Amino acid sequence: MGWVELDGRWVYISPQDCIIAKGKIAEPPSVELDHRLREYGLQAASWQESLSAFDAVTKVLLPNLASSLIAFALLPIV
Repeated sequence: MGWVELDGRWVYISPQDCIIAKGKIAEPPSVELDHRLREYGLQAASWQESLSAFDAVTKVLLPNLASSLIAFALLPIV
């Protein structure tokens, strides 16, 4: 799971979905994760649930690293 460059564009790949800047890829490539990672994946969430999750994550990140880590995670979609 994670970001890869596929056909000249950045794609976030998970076992269930592949996401690009414009949304889900209709026919994603097959992805197989190591046994210990098989339960990881993406799930649908409302905007409010997403904001709550973001708020929770930023509270546990070190203040001097939070903005850098978030920017690094979002870099491929810019």
